[in-house]
Amino acid sequence: MQDLPNTDDPGSMQADTNISPAPAEESAEPEAPEAAPTDFGRNVWMLAIIVGVVVVAWIASIVTHRRTPDQEQAAPRPEPPMPQQPRAPQASIPVPSAALEFRVVGSEETFVLASEPLRLSPGGPAYRLPRLFNVSQRAAATSIERFVRMPGRRADQKPVPVTDPDGAAFRLARETEGLAAGDRVVALSINSTDRAYPVQGLKTCLAVRDTVAGAPVFVCWNDITQTATCLLPQVGGAEVDWLDAGLTYGGNAVVYDAASGSLWDTASGMCLAGPRSGESAPTVPVVVWPWGTWSADNPDVSVLTPPRQPATGRGAEPETADIVTPTDLYLRMQRPTGTAAGTLKDRDFVLGVVRGGVARAYPLGALDESGSRVISDSPGGQPVEVRVTSWRTGYTLAGGKPVDASVMLWFAWQAAHPETDVFRPAESVAEPGD
Repeated sequence: MQDLPNTDDPGSMQADTNISPAPAEESAEPEAPEAAPTDFGRNVWMLAIIVGVVVVAWIASIVTHRRTPDQEQAAPRPEPPMPQQPRAPQASIPVPSAALEFRVVGSEETFVLASEPLRLSPGGPAYRLPRLFNVSQRAAATSIERFVRMPGRRADQKPVPVTDPDGAAFRLARETEGLAAGDRVVALSINSTDRAYPVQGLKTCLAVRDTVAGAPVFVCWNDITQTATCLLPQVGGAEVDWLDAGLTYGGNAVVYDAASGSLWDTASGMCLAGPRSGESAPTVPVVVWPWGTWSADNPDVSVLTPPRQPATGRGAEPETADIVTPTDLYLRMQRPTGTAAGTLKDRDFVLGVVRGGVARAYPLGALDESGSRVISDSPGGQPVEVRVTSWRTGYTLAGGKPVDASVMLWFAWQAAHPETDVFRPAESVAEPGD
C-alpha cells in the first residue's frame, strides 16, 4: 500500500511543491492571435482596373453588334445563289423622270416640278420644298410632256461660270495643252474677234458667260443632243440673267431668268413658258471643230483653258459613240418619232440645215467614211456647200459665208424637224476630200 503524503508535515509539503509547481495565474484568459497586415490602397486600384476592363468590353460589344432600324431593314437576307446574267451597261442607268404637272386647286395655273425635295437620309423627310415653275403661259407648240427632269439634277445645281474679263482664263491656241487632235472645240467670231471653247470644259457646267468684242455671250453645250449654241443674253433691250432650271426640253438644257421665272430653250433661244413666252434671244453662229484641224489654222486665237486631265496621252473626249452617255439615259425616257431615216441611228451625228422652208440632214459619219468632204446641195432651192471635217463635226457655207446650221445627234434633229429629209449622195455632187 502506497504511503500518502503527510499533510501535517511542512517539509513534505515543500517537497511536493518543488516536484510539480502550479501555474502562477491559472484563472487568466488566453490572448487572441495578432491579425495579418493588409494593403487597402492596392486592393482598391485592382478592383477599379477590373471594373474598367469589364465596362469597356461591354461598350465595345454594344457598338459592334448594334444595328439601326434602317440597317436591319437593309440587311441582306440569305438567298439561294442564282446564276449571274451579263447586263448591258445601259441596264444600270436610272430612268429619267418627266417633269410632273401640277394644278392649283380652284385656279387655271399650271406648274412643272423642276427639282425633287432634298432628303437628309434615305426614307427621311424632305427638308425643303421643290422648285416649281409656272407654265400656264406657253409658247405655241410647246408641250409639257417634253420637259424632263434628269435623275439627281436640281435647279441652280450648275452655276454658270463667268470668264475673267482680263482674259486670264484664255491662252493662245499654240500655247494650249491638254487637248488631243480629235477633241472638239466650239469656235465663234464676233466683230472680227475669234474665240474657242473646248467641249470637255463646257461639259462640266451648264454654259459659260463671256464678253467677246464688247458683246456679252452665253455659250452652251448640250451633252444629250451634242449641240453647241451661243445666245446673246439681251432680249427686248434688257440683259437676261439665265440660271439652271434643272430641266431639259427635247434633250436640250432649259434655263430660267431670275427676273420673271420664264423657261428658255438653250438650243433655239426661245422662251418656252412663263411671262415672256414666245420671245427669242438672238443667236450667234458657232462651228464645232476637231482641235487638231482648228488649232493648226488658228494658232493665235484665244482658247478657254481646258480643265486639267490625267496624263493619259489624249483628251477627255471619247473617240467613239459606242459608250454610255446621258443620251442613252434620255432616250430611255423619250424616243422621238418622225420620218424614217433608213440606216441612221439615234446617236448618229448629222448636220442639219433649214433653207427655203426645207429641213435636211447630212449624215456626217457616212460622208466621212466615204471620203466626201465638200458637198454641193440646194435644199429648198437655195445652194449651200456642206463641209465635213470629221465623223461628228462640219459646217455650211452659202456664198462663201457661214450660215446657221446645227450639228447634233439624229434623234434630236428628227424631233425638232419631224418632216426633215436625209441627204443621199446620189442626189447631189460630192467632191472627195484630200
